[in-house]
Amino acid sequence: MIISDQQDTSSASLKIIKNDVKTYSAYHGENDYSVKLARDKWAQNQLLIYLYGNSMENVKTAIAERYQAIINQIRDFEREALEKQTYITGENKLLSKQVQDTLGVAIRLPDQMQLAKISKDLAWLRMETPKASSSIIITRQSYTDQEQLSKEGLIEYRNQLTKKHVQGEKPGTYVVINDQDLPVLYGSVKLGRQNGYEIRGIWEMNGDFLGGPFVTYAILGPNLDSLYIVDIFVYAPGEDKRELLQTLEHIVSTLKVIPS
Repeated sequence: MIISDQQDTSSASLKIIKNDVKTYSAYHGENDYSVKLARDKWAQNQLLIYLYGNSMENVKTAIAERYQAIINQIRDFEREALEKQTYITGENKLLSKQVQDTLGVAIRLPDQMQLAKISKDLAWLRMETPKASSSIIITRQSYTDQEQLSKEGLIEYRNQLTKKHVQGEKPGTYVVINDQDLPVLYGSVKLGRQNGYEIRGIWEMNGDFLGGPFVTYAILGPNLDSLYIVDIFVYAPGEDKRELLQTLEHIVSTLKVIPS
């Protein structure tokens, strides 16, 4: 991603943008900024995003207004590589069937995914390596109130869920959301053809020194009487967690609620 304030005429990034963007202009119309895409300039399988405006304030406005569209472009670009990487050793179809039979949701699970816990309205799935632990928890509950889909409602639900099910080795320790060191982000999301909401941020072990990233999704069932909460989180001390979380996000993107 190459960003430039056009008022800074000595900027190296502006020189790159002028050279690369064939439709480059100092004028942008009513937005006062431009966002352009390109592919494979310096290497194969490369996405370039050029964002530039005629002042730093307009650059900030562009980032604020277009960040979700940019994120969607990046996710679409990475989807093919994630698909190959996630299912390189095959799928755990027996576990996928067990989840569908129990909760009424279809989801493609990689071969290395294992079952940690399952009950009438909950399935906890895990992938373990020597350096990382990745989890997906799918729960189903009755939908009774729009507040369940709010940011506050999702935060409260996740804290209750992890306090009950995700406990530490030390007595009395459990996972909670840490909204002090980083904010909890909230927004709409699309999983396959299903619309929903998500919160994302960081978790920590209450009473212990553990933590990591999480995303929680909320999806309404087809009859609008059931609410499916899908929570993903990673524990990988000292490791880069971006790709681990992306893998879980890709798996969850295959989820589909089956009409009863």
